[in-house]
Amino acid sequence: MKGFALAICLGTFLYAHSQTAYTWKGTVSTDWNTATNWLPNGVPAAADNVTIVTGGNTCILAGAASINNLTVTSGVLDLGGFVLTTGGPAISFAGGTVQNGRLSIQGSVTTSFGSGSVVMNCRVYIRSAAVTVRNTTFQDSLVLTKTGTTNDVSSGGNIFNGPVSMTNLGAGYLLMGNSNGDQFNASAVFTDSGSANVYVAYNSSNNIFAGPTTFNSYSSASGGVFVSSYSAGTNFNDNIVVNSTAGQGVQFCTGNPTATAILATGKTLTVGASGFSAGLLCLRQFVQTGSTPQNLVLTGTGGLVFGPSAAFDGNIVTSSPGLTLSGCTFNGTTDLTKTGASGDVGQGGNIYNGICNFTNSSSGYLLLGNNQPDIWNTDVTFTDIGSERILPAWASTGNQFNGNIYVNTAGSAT
Repeated sequence: MKGFALAICLGTFLYAHSQTAYTWKGTVSTDWNTATNWLPNGVPAAADNVTIVTGGNTCILAGAASINNLTVTSGVLDLGGFVLTTGGPAISFAGGTVQNGRLSIQGSVTTSFGSGSVVMNCRVYIRSAAVTVRNTTFQDSLVLTKTGTTNDVSSGGNIFNGPVSMTNLGAGYLLMGNSNGDQFNASAVFTDSGSANVYVAYNSSNNIFAGPTTFNSYSSASGGVFVSSYSAGTNFNDNIVVNSTAGQGVQFCTGNPTATAILATGKTLTVGASGFSAGLLCLRQFVQTGSTPQNLVLTGTGGLVFGPSAAFDGNIVTSSPGLTLSGCTFNGTTDLTKTGASGDVGQGGNIYNGICNFTNSSSGYLLLGNNQPDIWNTDVTFTDIGSERILPAWASTGNQFNGNIYVNTAGSAT
């Protein structure tokens, strides 16, 4: 038994000392598998760490390979159409280019991009406890999953030219676009399935979403997805889809009154296939331009919040358990239905420039115009078919009804 234990200890000792840190020289050729291209001489294996710098030749992978840690500081790492898999705790891209293949980062503790300018001209898959991304151009697809407890702040300046999927499974938040705007030129999906928030386009200006964008709140605790918090000039040039089955929902432009999000002409904001049955869909400082109709259906305990400083140019139809209106301008027709049991208090300050219909089919009251007056510039209809009240022009002065008023009650309506 003593000999067996000694053998185990000796094997462990040898393994621990078998890890080598290789730096690319490229003095002989471009071949990853040529030992004299590396310092020290050798070919990196699964337990080894690799640093890529500018060498005499570009480093080209000769086949699928696995290594421990990877650091790219300058130069080009060409994957040769193959997959390079990293299994170590520290992955860093300070500068340079990775191209032509697939990079798979598995189970890293920290993954960081971009103290300098970085180009990822390859497919990238990341599963890491902590992830930060800045000053990086992704030419192909990116799948990023955060799993850890740290709060990860990415300072932006990124360009995503391929499809993007970012998921937070961790207990620390994932934050994108701090200080500098990001640009998403293809489809983008942001999902919170952990217990902390996902922040997109945070505290920066001119974030651009040129492709269809999806926000999912599936948080296991009190997390949610927060879009354009503290950020001005966030532009959505394609459709937005929102889903929320748990957590705080999807909330636009929280933080300060100067944050803005703009939905381009001809585009829509809709609820996706998973539904919006929990949390809030907050449309603060959210502007929809153009006459395209918008239709939003929330269920369960989902709440819909319009305003402050929001505007919709198209006709809008909504049905939601919670409904709060506080400082929104509706330039098209509106058909707004409340279905939930909680009482909802709108602060007022809304302007309705098209024909307006309010329906309460619930056991919770719908209160309008608390604190600030509302203005209806054409006809408005109030229909109560639930068991609680509709309370327009409540606790405010200067409410204006500049068209006809129609009132309908039925059933057990109070």
